[in-house]
Amino acid sequence: MGRFPTPEAVVEAAVVELTETPIDESLGAADIAAIDEAETQIDRGEGIDLATLRAEMSKRFTKP
Repeated sequence: MGRFPTPEAVVEAAVVELTETPIDESLGAADIAAIDEAETQIDRGEGIDLATLRAEMSKRFTKP
């Protein structure tokens, strides 16, 4: 058996890790800069909704 006794234990451990690790410690400077740029683009109205993103990705990665 692995480190976790059940799938639920894996999810619980992941949630604890995500909620207890400050974002600034887990991201590098380039990651933070990319997030900042994305937020700026959204503020300028350049963002797209999730449904549109899914449709674009489906077209891009679906074989003809």
